[in-house]
Amino acid sequence: MTLTFKNGSDITLDSHTIQKGSGTLFVESNVNFTPDIRLMSGSTVLGLYTTIDDAFNNGSELHLRGEFIFNDTYTLTSGRKLVAQDGALLKYPSGKTLEIAGGATLEGNNATFTSISGTWGGIYYQENSSGSLSGCTITHATTAIRDLSEKTGQDALVLSSNTISDASYGIISLNSSTYIFYNNLTDITTRAINTSGVNASPEITFNEISNSKNGIYCSNGSTPYIYENTLSDIEAYAIYCSGSNESVVISNNELSNTGYGIMSLNVPAGSEISDNTISNALTFGLYVYNGSPLIESNAITESGLFGLYFVNSNSEMHNNLITGGSGNYAFMMYSSSPVLYYNTISVTDALWAVYANNGSDPLFGQYENYTYTGFNYMSS
Repeated sequence: MTLTFKNGSDITLDSHTIQKGSGTLFVESNVNFTPDIRLMSGSTVLGLYTTIDDAFNNGSELHLRGEFIFNDTYTLTSGRKLVAQDGALLKYPSGKTLEIAGGATLEGNNATFTSISGTWGGIYYQENSSGSLSGCTITHATTAIRDLSEKTGQDALVLSSNTISDASYGIISLNSSTYIFYNNLTDITTRAINTSGVNASPEITFNEISNSKNGIYCSNGSTPYIYENTLSDIEAYAIYCSGSNESVVISNNELSNTGYGIMSLNVPAGSEISDNTISNALTFGLYVYNGSPLIESNAITESGLFGLYFVNSNSEMHNNLITGGSGNYAFMMYSSSPVLYYNTISVTDALWAVYANNGSDPLFGQYENYTYTGFNYMSS
């Protein structure tokens, strides 16, 4: 026997459960159940239930649609999969969280996660959990998404095209190689994207971050790939990278109206900072400390104090545009011996185009015994 729910139907289950049994349940498109909790096996509907717990007592994969209000922290236990489908609205009390335990999976597709009132805890992927969130809206959380799964490669958590706002932290990736791309993060009061841990090698690409305290903040061994992100109106650090375990790439990002543009501290050899556009940083456009990443083809303009500042750095620099505004230094170095060729360093009523002190010994116009040569251009 086949039970078919026709296109456009509105069905209120009240306290009733509908199970497939030995027959077939077929749900056409645009059918609205209240509540809409579907027990699934692949694309097959096994049953329609009125509570999440009751449905999980009869199977391991649920698809949710419609509105669900939780009264406490909800933990998705091992072996279970929850899919919040297009239009699902999940609401949590202040301070409570959605926990995905090891061995469990949470997927979200154009769903909304928010608080009933105040600030809820957010979505926590615990060690060895899995899932993906795509096109979701996550608001009013302490930490919108926390990835502690420690997954890497094709098993890593995928976060794409989500909108995250009004949170203390947007995305935290701890010892995980999270894929973070095409997300929009705004009004984040601490850090929009935070990665940490020696096993953390996240890919952070094509995101937009605005009106936040800090943008992308990577530390404690994290080795990020940061490519083609747009960050604007960042109070402190737009991109901060410190103590990476392996070489990092910071490339093709556009930063404007920030406290600091890019801060690079103790990054290892082989790291690259290239093709970035950094404008109107209040203090430093690019600050490099205790490391010698390749500095190539960046445009650093109108920084408040220093366009480029080196401390203990011997970076190779070429094809960069560095301009200084009134009363500042376009390029200042301290105990550094960088190699510069094919750079344009321009000032407008600034104190210095290039200022080298405390034993700095820059080399202008050549690199590796004339293997590479090229004049630098300086103007006022």
